[in-house]
Amino acid sequence: MLQCAPANKLPALYLLDSISKNIGPPYINLFCRFIERRFLEAYQVVDPATKTKMEELLGTWRTGGADGGELFRGPDEGRVGRVQRGIESRSEERRVGKECSQGV
Repeated sequence: MLQCAPANKLPALYLLDSISKNIGPPYINLFCRFIERRFLEAYQVVDPATKTKMEELLGTWRTGGADGGELFRGPDEGRVGRVQRGIESRSEERRVGKECSQGV
């Protein structure tokens, strides 16, 4: 994901999503190490339509875990993990910051 063009960021995230939901461990634990950072990096460089699709994908991660909890979370985090909260809070901060800088 680091080197792919912005147009390829969403398909790469879809691939990680599919592997995580269909195979699960050990991939979820591996992806947890970088998914937050990569998602946010991708979100910064894609067009508005792709951002909307990424937000929809993020929404599926809230209940995508095998137990109906968050998909990307550590084994000791229960049903709610830090990755989902981190992505949501940072993407919201960026959205609000951009609106403020544009005078919205």
